[in-house]
Amino acid sequence: MKPKSQLVVRETQVLKPKFPVIDIHNHLGNLQNTKQYLEEMDKAGVWKCASLDARSAGDFYKEAFAHFSGGFPGSFPAFFCTDFSKIDEPDFGLKEAVRLEEAVRMGVKGMKIFKPLV
Repeated sequence: MKPKSQLVVRETQVLKPKFPVIDIHNHLGNLQNTKQYLEEMDKAGVWKCASLDARSAGDFYKEAFAHFSGGFPGSFPAFFCTDFSKIDEPDFGLKEAVRLEEAVRMGVKGMKIFKPLV
């Protein structure tokens, strides 16, 4: 048996935020779903959604930046992710620095460091 609440309070339903919302931490995954994400963001009043998946591995960051800046400019600021799986390879730091510099020129807004490294 569940007790019945006797608390009486005024209820306010907030359907849209009063101010623009920025989702600063998101892993959007499949780029093919970006249009659907944007539709959901519009419904919820989310102005921008930071994508933390612009991975260095396989040069995926290039595909992500091209995708976001092409059809969705400004909506999905991307964060660069260094490929630490190759940290023991020769010239790791130099190679990743070149990728990071390229990502900065492309418009990277930040850098994501995954929790296992902290």
